[in-house]
Amino acid sequence: SMNPFSSRCCQHNHAQGWPYFTEHLVLATPDNGVATAIYAACKATVKVGDGKEITLHEETNYPFEEAIAFTVSTDEKVAFPFYLRIPSWTQKAEVRVNGKKVSAAPVAGKYLCI
Repeated sequence: SMNPFSSRCCQHNHAQGWPYFTEHLVLATPDNGVATAIYAACKATVKVGDGKEITLHEETNYPFEEAIAFTVSTDEKVAFPFYLRIPSWTQKAEVRVNGKKVSAAPVAGKYLCI
């Protein structure tokens, strides 16, 4: 008999793949931050920093359009690492926070931490 935990091959067939896709859109990081591993419109409530809750709202039509916008909502001020995956095929990624270009240069195939 098949062990459903031994391989994800079969679980991703047909409509079963969508839950696996969505569970990997926003990930926790070991440094109490958050990472966006896959880009798709979504809304996630996560704990960051010292356990404070934030809501991350991602708006995009990616991959049909290149723009991806994130809105972070929280009841209180909190600092945490926010990692953005920069696709390996990207030639000119640009990251802005509140409309201002970040000083760190995005590198294709890596994560950019802001």
